[in-house]
Amino acid sequence: MKLIVGLGNPETKYAHTKHNIGYEVIDTFNLRYGDLLNSNLSNLTTHKPQDGMNSSGNSTGELVRRLAVFNQDVIVVFDDMDLPLGAIKIKKVKSSTHNGVKSIIETIGTDFIGVKVGIGKPADKSKVFEYVLSDFEANVFDIVNEVIEKATEAVKCILDEGLDKAMNLYNRSK
Repeated sequence: MKLIVGLGNPETKYAHTKHNIGYEVIDTFNLRYGDLLNSNLSNLTTHKPQDGMNSSGNSTGELVRRLAVFNQDVIVVFDDMDLPLGAIKIKKVKSSTHNGVKSIIETIGTDFIGVKVGIGKPADKSKVFEYVLSDFEANVFDIVNEVIEKATEAVKCILDEGLDKAMNLYNRSK
């Protein structure tokens, strides 16, 4: 069994914010690969935690236990301010400063796969909260759509070809 988790906030007002890019990747994955998810032979499910970003581990941990998913078979997609907009980085998660990821670590432990999606940094470092909860600016929509596509394909690559292949292909791309 494989579980793909996209982090975000469930409230409508956050629908297209920088912090919800994990949800956007899950939505794109579900649209593109819904036939995989709906197959009688499917050992794959996606999840958009509805607990709020900082409590994402609650429902994720419950699902991991209920489905008996091993941590190495959990893929978590989330925003990352340390990456420039448009970049992604795939790695095994050992620790994190991202509150949603920390919540998941608290409930299932480490060594799951993280797909970090770059959202860039705010100009004013004291406005991080406002930055991640704001919509993307209109002049970067093309880049945002491209990185959502790229992250979706990276998740599919992890599933089809493994973590090492996906890291080699996507951690180098800009």
